[in-house]
Amino acid sequence: MKRNICLLLVVLVLAVLGAVLRWDDLFGGGNARRSNAEGAARPHLPRVAEAAVQLIEVRDTLGSVSMRRSGDGWVVVEAMDYKANPDRIKQFFEALTDLDVAELRSSTPERQHIFETGEDKARSIKLTGENGIVLLDLLVGKLDASVGAAQNAGSFVRQRSTPHTYAHKKRLQHLLFTTPSLWFDSRLMPSIEMKDFQKHVDEATEMVLEFDDIEMSSQPSPEPDTRPKRTGERLRIVLAASEVEVPAPAHVDDGPEPAAAPPQPTQERRWTAKEPESAQGFDLFEGQVDGMVRQLLGGRFEAVAGRDATEERFGLVKPVLSCALVTKDGTRRTLKIGAVVPPKEGASPTPGAASRYACTDESAWVYVIPEYMATMMQKRPEELKPPEQAPGVPPTGPRPIALPPEEGEKKVEEQQPAAPMREGG
Repeated sequence: MKRNICLLLVVLVLAVLGAVLRWDDLFGGGNARRSNAEGAARPHLPRVAEAAVQLIEVRDTLGSVSMRRSGDGWVVVEAMDYKANPDRIKQFFEALTDLDVAELRSSTPERQHIFETGEDKARSIKLTGENGIVLLDLLVGKLDASVGAAQNAGSFVRQRSTPHTYAHKKRLQHLLFTTPSLWFDSRLMPSIEMKDFQKHVDEATEMVLEFDDIEMSSQPSPEPDTRPKRTGERLRIVLAASEVEVPAPAHVDDGPEPAAAPPQPTQERRWTAKEPESAQGFDLFEGQVDGMVRQLLGGRFEAVAGRDATEERFGLVKPVLSCALVTKDGTRRTLKIGAVVPPKEGASPTPGAASRYACTDESAWVYVIPEYMATMMQKRPEELKPPEQAPGVPPTGPRPIALPPEEGEKKVEEQQPAAPMREGG
């Protein structure tokens, strides 16, 4: 009897204990504690905190580029510490968020070639903190297209020196180019916001050009009767924009009253030449002059060459071309273009692809720009006149519509005697 009672007590204790454990699983966080313990043991990538990063290094099979923290921003080390584009840096760190919750896909080194996370193919991101402590050394493989649409693809990644490959939810490949110019703002006039660009073009009132009237190195030889021969002289050209009255369209009494048209502008902007004296009064082709304005305000440089524009090798003390643009508010912006950039050692120059040194009054830096920017602005007034219409070419614009004759005109035509036929016709 006592034995049976003891067994019954043991069964009851076990039942109570099971009920307690079950209650803890459902309502007391037992499952969560076990999950956390398993998560702590499972390998995972570190969380990236931008504030702790002092140096960014991006590498691929062709080279590398690095960005260093400087004050409140970043600079591109390979571009002589030129200011990095803050938008590009922001995109970079946003793409690394949630890296610590990336899904583990493989821990087998032999499978790294499937994800392209091996040392031979992968690009890499290295983040370094204070005192040279490496915070992340990440190998980036191919896109993870398992999520479906290509625009939602993530990236396969692996921490260097570990065998574990993960599926990161965000795309990284488009941020890992090692060309320095892709990491900084390459606008020659960064003070102009893109949203206000057209406004600045429309408000240009004067352009002063001074240039050596010479053949540029990337220009083809002049063909007969197509371009004026270069004189080698130093020329000064001043162009001015003004608002002129637009004549109202002539009123036609014939025909039905036309439908009400939207109000038409009463003024339009017109470019004319002020200097030299021989060109005064020339009406210029607005599209071509505005193209020069756009080139100055929206032009981009290819690389950073130095900080001192007075160095003789840049040729900017006596530039080949200087272009100053004045807008309605009185702001004056100047671009100076100097010597040809010599080809890299061992490289032969590419025909039609020369570059020149340049500087602006918005910065103390010396830039490298494509030479075609100079050729676009090296224009004499006669080269800016509206294109002449070729002989035999009908004028452009809408042609008059031939309307059918009125009913009365038809009857008159029907009553006209037919012309006599020629003999033998």
